Amino acid sequence: MKYKVLLITNEYNEELLKKLNSDFVVDCLNKDIVENIDKNNIKYLDYKNYIKNYQSLDELIEVLDKYRDYSFILSYKELKNDKYCNVNDFISDDINLKKYELKKLNLLIAGHDLKFINGIIPMLKQSFNIETIENSDYLVIDKKKYKEAIMSCDIVWCEWLVDNAVWFSNNLLSHQRLIIRAHRFELFKNYGYKLNMDNVEKIITVGYYYYEEFIKKFSIPRCKMTIIPNFIDTKKYTTDKVKDYKKNIAIIGTLPKRKGFHRALEVLFELKKLDKDYKLHVLGLNQNDLSSTKFDKEEASYYEQILRDIKVFNLEEDVVFTGWVDTKKYLKNIGYVLSVSDNEKPESFHLTPAEGLVSGALALATYWQGIEYIYPDYIIKKDVREIVDTIVELETDDKKYQKLVNDGRNFIIDNYDIEVVYKYFMNLLEGYYER
Repeated sequence: MKYKVLLITNEYNEELLKKLNSDFVVDCLNKDIVENIDKNNIKYLDYKNYIKNYQSLDELIEVLDKYRDYSFILSYKELKNDKYCNVNDFISDDINLKKYELKKLNLLIAGHDLKFINGIIPMLKQSFNIETIENSDYLVIDKKKYKEAIMSCDIVWCEWLVDNAVWFSNNLLSHQRLIIRAHRFELFKNYGYKLNMDNVEKIITVGYYYYEEFIKKFSIPRCKMTIIPNFIDTKKYTTDKVKDYKKNIAIIGTLPKRKGFHRALEVLFELKKLDKDYKLHVLGLNQNDLSSTKFDKEEASYYEQILRDIKVFNLEEDVVFTGWVDTKKYLKNIGYVLSVSDNEKPESFHLTPAEGLVSGALALATYWQGIEYIYPDYIIKKDVREIVDTIVELETDDKKYQKLVNDGRNFIIDNYDIEVVYKYFMNLLEGYYER
């Protein structure tokens, strides 16, 4: 947050203070100035605790730096042009004001999985000193690290609303700000009930559906909620394609079973009836790569059935398991990207359609609650049958296919590119709630 700090070193002028839209007023020479400030309208730094009648401006600045109660001090000559002030005229010309450089605040980012924020951290470092703490599991937090980190940070950003958010909400220092970004699975846990909401400035969701669901379940005041979508670095994706790429369909990530792998198989099976050249590319980890699916009986049973279906329907040569790959490069092979997740306990955002569209592929999705607030209508289909029919139709209408892809790519760039979403991050971190 950019606090406006007015440093007055001569006589107190109440009329001028009313004209200057300042957050804090500080005096380093005259105790009466501080004591006479209208405390109902203007925040001020306590004379006894902070100022102590410092005779040196440098000494005062050193104290303010220590407590981080200011961002910059405005000079008289620059006030009129400063966007943070509403100054039309001045009553006195002999007011002594001096400007200092804006200091970076310390931003602590804590969570068990920082994959959804890592890409934007280098950009945030332009404005903040950043420390990250990443736990190995959301069930385990390192309280020792937390206690050390909280002593030197100005803003705490908790990625995921789990134990990390609970701990910081109950241990926040009075001058600090706490922002929590929730995604999806936290709605089905009870951590939200354990928050000290008095210490929470904002809770972020990445879409409108979960925005409402978090409010309803945890009785979160609407004024403490906001939405910042997930982002994608669109410049890192190429739209170059290999020959016959439109015969290749992809599903990116099939874990856990709610991702709807069986629906992607149905799409392939139906298309193979019409054209033997179609293939399904399965990008990402398999069920044995994660303990949460490998040792979960329901999850394991689901994937065993998937493998049996592939054999039964003679799709072994047509399902390509890639394992982990660089999606940005691999998508040059792909003409269609599927989002076929369950409607029950739906996706919070699902980056797969965005990745497909910016790569020059067409994303197609079966409906899940909330998708209509995130992606354009024309990629949303009511069921597998409609996805199949769309692919068949576009097989003979390349002009329409290219228009849909181009429109979709532009939609993603305009709404979810990292540069766009970065502005939402900065608005929030600097205290401007525009979204």
